Amino acid sequence: MRVKFLLVVSALLFTPMVFAADSLNIAFVDGTVIMKNYETTIEDKLRSEFKDQEAKLTKIQDNLMSEGETYKRDSAMMSDEEKLAFQQNFEKQQMELQKLGTEFNQQRMKRMNEELEKILEKVKVVVKKMAADKKYDAVLQLGATVYVDERLDITKDVLAQLDKK
Repeated sequence: MRVKFLLVVSALLFTPMVFAADSLNIAFVDGTVIMKNYETTIEDKLRSEFKDQEAKLTKIQDNLMSEGETYKRDSAMMSDEEKLAFQQNFEKQQMELQKLGTEFNQQRMKRMNEELEKILEKVKVVVKKMAADKKYDAVLQLGATVYVDERLDITKDVLAQLDKK
């Protein structure tokens, strides 16, 4: 008796959802595929933009390594005061390199986020236009679903439109 009641209630509750879903025109976009498509372009742009800073950091790091090797080689002939002064200077330079490296990484990450945001805005414009043109009621992120029929995936169409721009 209780099982029949639950079945009837379930049928009544979920039936409107099935009818509502039938009348919706839904499409899906795989944002991961779109971002991977632009990953190399962004990386090349940032590498070019930050190459001077990266070269400067590499040069400082190489100089520190060279100084460390010099210290290992010459420390036996140094006085305790010279060793202490060298070590203090070396630690100061290491801290400065670490600070510069952190600033570099933060600047690079900020620029990457800016570039990703530009692409995301372009994607939004293209998806909205496609949704209006093809009369989609909703365009959802593919990764948020368990299963989607290939016919509903418009990722390739979005990429094609982005390439035209």
